[in-house]
Amino acid sequence: MAQTHTLRIIGGTYKGKKLNILDVEGLRPTPDRLREDIFNLLGPLTEGARVLDLFAGSGVLGLECISRNAAALTLVEKDRDNYLNLLNEVRTFKEAAKIKVVQADALIYLKGLSETFDLIFLDPPYQSNLLKESLTLITEQNLLSPEGRIYAEMPHGVSLVTPGFEAVVKRSAGQVSYVILKKSSFLF
Repeated sequence: MAQTHTLRIIGGTYKGKKLNILDVEGLRPTPDRLREDIFNLLGPLTEGARVLDLFAGSGVLGLECISRNAAALTLVEKDRDNYLNLLNEVRTFKEAAKIKVVQADALIYLKGLSETFDLIFLDPPYQSNLLKESLTLITEQNLLSPEGRIYAEMPHGVSLVTPGFEAVVKRSAGQVSYVILKKSSFLF
């Protein structure tokens, strides 16, 4: 297995808790400062939320939600080593029963879902087309609750066209841009 380093939960019940994160190529754990900004925006929505962290990687975005009293969390990770690491980290949470860790291809997993989520995190590998494909499947499968939100991250300068969604927030931080989406109030 790859070397590890640690990342800490920045808010909620588990504030300061350290998570072991694998040092593997392509894994980009969301830095503290960016997570602080994200959860300043999404914080009130996490209480009692059903959360999907689709390209979980380190799992830190979803686990921040558990720290902030989310009702349920599903972490989806394709890479076997990251998946096994997530299983180990989840066992250290008192609320482990609220957390489901799935090893799967994200798009295949979405196609098989029928439940809805209040908060969905999408932070796929930047060089892929997975963000657009994920948003399409989320719309087709009706996976976002009526008042739900999607956090989508992409490289700075990349434009995201999101039929069926409207941006609530668009921001950039360093080399990263992100958007928080909700279902569009317009019919397409």
